[in-house]
Parts: sequence; C-alpha cells; structure tokens
Amino acid sequence: MKSSAAVSRKVPEGVPPSAIEKLIAAHPDVLRCVVVPAGGRDDDERTLTAHYVLRPTATLSATALYGYLAQRLGISEIPVRLRRH
Repeated sequence: MKSSAAVSRKVPEGVPPSAIEKLIAAHPDVLRCVVVPAGGRDDDERTLTAHYVLRPTATLSATALYGYLAQRLGISEIPVRLRRH
C-alpha cells in the first residue's frame, strides 16, 4: 500500500471540480462551496482548493470535512486545501 506522501494530489482527471463541489455542498453543515484549481501554470503542478461557507450554527472543522470527503472520494480527488470563509 502506498503512503499518502506517494499519492499524487494534482488536479484529478475524470472528476470535475463541480462534482466535488456538489459533494461538499451536500454536507448538512455547508452552505456554499466552490472548488478551484490552484498552483502552477502546468497541469502537473496544479492542485484543488475548496472554499466553503458553513451554515450559521454549524461547527464543522476542516478535519471533519476531510474525513467526510475521504469516505466518499479517492485520496487524489480530495482538495489539497480546505478554506473556510
């Protein structure tokens, strides 16, 4: 089994950011979400960043959101950065 350090975290092929956005937005604590490529100019250097807004009474941590995504996506499909706004 590969360690997480050996797994590519570049923008995944075949999984559009909009599909990841829908998955994050489906979490009951998330109000809005957008997933965007970030990083270098070359596709091999680009990674995904998820920007999200919680519902007013929500207390979802980035760690909990990562766990939610890890149960539903492959490691290479999870955004490298989760930014709460």
